[in-house]
Amino acid sequence: MSQQQQSNFSMDLYTDGAALRNGQKDAKGGWAVVYERNGQIFVSKHYFSWGRQTNNLYELTAIFEAIRIARRIGIRNITIKTDSMYSINAITKWYWNWRKNGWLTRARKSVKNREIIEEIRKSMSDVRYEGGTVKIEYVKAHGQNYLNNLADKNAKLAAYENPIYDYQNYRKYRKIPENLLE
Repeated sequence: MSQQQQSNFSMDLYTDGAALRNGQKDAKGGWAVVYERNGQIFVSKHYFSWGRQTNNLYELTAIFEAIRIARRIGIRNITIKTDSMYSINAITKWYWNWRKNGWLTRARKSVKNREIIEEIRKSMSDVRYEGGTVKIEYVKAHGQNYLNNLADKNAKLAAYENPIYDYQNYRKYRKIPENLLE
């Protein structure tokens, strides 16, 4: 297989999640996936207009969606680039102990985001079964990486677009910041 053919089966995808008023009852968020293919940049972003809205949930959702996107376009060797150490640890490190301990933390509390973590692990397993790989790598937030910064920007934009709560009473969130619209 030539280098060009092999590269068609490998891809880096940059992911990010965001939640405005994270940790609050009326938080709202969004996720984004950004990748480059054949010299063109692709952006996918969205949100949930229901349920619990946290930054960590959206970070994990972005990773799940990145794997889904890569598989849909025929990518076999997937590298997810994320600035979320929580997501990396939850998927690659803590997962095994949580599973062994009946999905309880060391403090004997239920693991948050269990469902999406299990979905990610299942997707990773499916990719391996099909002969591919999934790697999850850390990338510095707000650094010099254009695609990571684009994922960050679009996750925030998706959060602002999320209609779950009306933020007109919050001056800070009333309108989308100009830098997200550039």
